[in-house]
Amino acid sequence: MPDDARPAAAASPSPLALGALVGLAAMAVYLPSLRHELITLDDSQYVTRNPYVLYPTWEKLGWVFSETYLPSTVLGYYQPLAMASLMLDRVIEGAIAGGYAREVDPFVYHFTNILLHGLNSALVFVLIWLLTRHRLIAVFGGLLFAVHPLNVEVVSWVSQRKALLATFFALLMVLAHGCAARTGHTRWHIATATAFLASMLSKPTGLFLPIVLLLLDIWPLRRASHYKKVLVEKIPLLLIAAVTGWIAYQSQTAAVDMSQQQGHRPLSVTLLLACHNLSFYLAKIVLPIRLCPQYVMPDESAVVLSSPPFMAGVIGSLAVLAAGIWAIRTRRAPVWTLLAAFLLLIGSTLTPVRFMGAIAADRFAYTPMIALIILLAEGLRTWMQRPVVSATADRSAPSMTIVGVAIMALFSVQTIRQQAVWRDSLSYYTAVLERFPEAPVAHYGLGNAWLHEYHTALAADDAAKAEACLEKAVACYRRALEVGPEFSNAYYRLGHVLILRGYLREGIETIERGLSLPASDPEGFVFLGLAYMHAGDYEKAIEPYRICLQRQPSWTEVRKNLANALLRTGRAAESLEHYQRLYELNPTDLDGIQNWSVALLTVGKVDEAVEKLREVVRIRELLYLADGAETRSASAPDSNDVAGPLADAQYTLAGALAFKGSVDEALSHLDAAITLKPDLLEQAERHPAFADLTDTPGWQMLLQKHAAGRPGEQ
Repeated sequence: MPDDARPAAAASPSPLALGALVGLAAMAVYLPSLRHELITLDDSQYVTRNPYVLYPTWEKLGWVFSETYLPSTVLGYYQPLAMASLMLDRVIEGAIAGGYAREVDPFVYHFTNILLHGLNSALVFVLIWLLTRHRLIAVFGGLLFAVHPLNVEVVSWVSQRKALLATFFALLMVLAHGCAARTGHTRWHIATATAFLASMLSKPTGLFLPIVLLLLDIWPLRRASHYKKVLVEKIPLLLIAAVTGWIAYQSQTAAVDMSQQQGHRPLSVTLLLACHNLSFYLAKIVLPIRLCPQYVMPDESAVVLSSPPFMAGVIGSLAVLAAGIWAIRTRRAPVWTLLAAFLLLIGSTLTPVRFMGAIAADRFAYTPMIALIILLAEGLRTWMQRPVVSATADRSAPSMTIVGVAIMALFSVQTIRQQAVWRDSLSYYTAVLERFPEAPVAHYGLGNAWLHEYHTALAADDAAKAEACLEKAVACYRRALEVGPEFSNAYYRLGHVLILRGYLREGIETIERGLSLPASDPEGFVFLGLAYMHAGDYEKAIEPYRICLQRQPSWTEVRKNLANALLRTGRAAESLEHYQRLYELNPTDLDGIQNWSVALLTVGKVDEAVEKLREVVRIRELLYLADGAETRSASAPDSNDVAGPLADAQYTLAGALAFKGSVDEALSHLDAAITLKPDLLEQAERHPAFADLTDTPGWQMLLQKHAAGRPGEQ
């Protein structure tokens, strides 16, 4: 008999305690992810290179919510709650560390993902418990979702915060709707609409959730007879869906070239892809083996009915259709309503867009899977209530428990193993390459991972390791072009590496070759701008950078380079708006503020320039002292990464003060600059900003003080 029908004296745990245990189990199985790095794929866009997240403020939080049609946070659709969540993580990270570090610590971000998955698993338990009133079945369903290997991508990849949040609010929406249906209280209808809005603001893939609620009104709520009331109460939800869906469409198309969308595919290809993916997701949910972080999209010429994978997809889809028709004809409402809910939740991902480069992704099954788990739970409840089974329930319970534990153990092991794929960028792309050895995107991604390792080695002053990593990156990019000659991104990176090695002309030609391809990625303009900057051709760098900012206005590196290029080409007035915006996005960029000051000086805004330079010098002095500079001798000047910028800032401030007529203060800062960097004295003697100082007694004293540091004056 059901466990809740047994005597109350039996000391069974409360549903609240069991739900908490399910949530903790979900978190426990993902503990390995706490040691993972952030990967180059999207995590840079969402976190490590995102100025909204790196330097969070209340003003930026307002921007996140107000930027609808063209979000400057990330390329793609409007997702303000997901971005706000990542900003909060950064605040927590800073509070723990006592300030914002230059390098992001991934721990807090991974922990939040794991926590959200734990909450989602507990909510799945609650849904099944309310439906079946059977603790064992509810625990089984909650744990099945908690440890299912297909969910690793969503939990272990920080960029999928949006999917975790969207699912969390979708589950709250369903629970609130159940309370509204049972009580009729207005507050529960408001809670339902609020949760739906929050889900859509996290990730707008829950567009059809109002229709899912209509299905739930048929079963298990059994409210279909009150269809007018049921339909009227969905009107606010449908309005929210219409508005947020439109915003999502506009923001996505504003960021991505529509020529890359599935709308330009032949109808036959689109249908075959949809059938394939439906069967693919069902198969992976039932048997989660041979998982891959990226299932590379085949050439569309291979998407034909005679191909075994697509033939299997059509057969599987027809089987699902047949099951639905059978369930309707035999009045098995749980089967057809939950199957329909699954199709609604996963439908928007069945025809992948071209720019994604993948035919399917494990993450797309995260929310839809819940409908199938609930269907399984209802099936178990129905089976256990059969007279024959119920009569032998006590004898069969141990064997059923053993089977359930075995499934959970196998899934947990697979989930832990799959997390290793997401440990870092090298692990990720190595796994993709093992599965798809001839995929250009896999070789390209691995090249990016090695290029990231190159920069890490440079920062650690390990020249030998850096060179080895650069060699591996080049080999990967060249291999990507061998297997995919039209893969434009590989040309950009290869050209960038050539420039790093000093081959400017060859690097620029390689990047331009990639941009000349018919389906070139606009990302190439970033590398073209960098190439021209390296070559000293600042005029040519301006247009590529403008193009980049049209697509992603918050890209601070690009905005800074554009401002610098404008300043160097005599267009200081044009550069001011970009320096201003750069400061708003990243107030810690001291080089940007210093160059902004030079631009202000150039256009005659001396007082404003001096004020900003004073702040730069103040901060750089603090950094210098924090680096242990108080122990250094003036006779042994330091030229490290802290002292050099401080000397340059002091020198620039001295020039601004000299231009303003503050002679004594200008000489004081110039003295401090030359103490740190002696060769600045020779520059000062030739610089017109200091011309009015050369006849002052202070200047002569400065020359006498630093004469010993001049060549030939020993």
